[in-house]
Amino acid sequence: MIKIQKFRNSVLMLLVAFGLFSCGDDGGTAPFSVIGDVIVIKRTVDGEMKYANSYYAWGTQPMQMAKVITPTGPEFTLDALSDLKNTYGKEPGLNEFSSSAPAEGNYMFLVMHQDISHEAVDLLTFDDIDTTAISSVTISNQAASVEWVNNPDADNFVVRLTNTSGDLIFVSQTLSKEQRRLDFSPGAYGAWQETPVVGEDYLVEVLCIKYENTMDTEDLSYHIQEISVAQQSTTWE
Repeated sequence: MIKIQKFRNSVLMLLVAFGLFSCGDDGGTAPFSVIGDVIVIKRTVDGEMKYANSYYAWGTQPMQMAKVITPTGPEFTLDALSDLKNTYGKEPGLNEFSSSAPAEGNYMFLVMHQDISHEAVDLLTFDDIDTTAISSVTISNQAASVEWVNNPDADNFVVRLTNTSGDLIFVSQTLSKEQRRLDFSPGAYGAWQETPVVGEDYLVEVLCIKYENTMDTEDLSYHIQEISVAQQSTTWE
């Protein structure tokens, strides 16, 4: 069973748990470079489908500061997400989700490395990908089976289990777009923060991941366009 650092319902947790991106530390032997990525998150909040953005900046060496300037003007300071300070980000709380579509356009990432300013630009296009319908969730003998339907928007899927407060319990590996079922149990598969408690309520989530169309397979990890989140409540048995 893989143990993972606890993040509250975190998209970063999805990315970090199985190396969907790496921090890119090269020991300082190559010139510094930075990649910025803005990701649209789509999920149901208070019974309504809503959207919010996550922002990430990955440097090949430690950074002193990172921020993002949005196409509409507002800017956000990013927080260091690794001890090496080569990964910075900002993830939305549930109160930051909105029914309004995110702003398309160029998002400017500005970072400081050794007191020198660097920038990266990520062009956000918005396709409003569908959530993936969950067809069944079965929990029996402390093992789970989740099935979902085809989603033409999917490049990959990820399955997660959270408690009702949104704390992450389990996250799967990145699954192929052809996969329609996942079986998992503590100690047997995936990354677990803790063992579910029999009789407690949880949320099963199926995440549909879409990458930017212009990226090749080597760049996908740093260029996610949208993630849509479907969820279904269940009781662990």
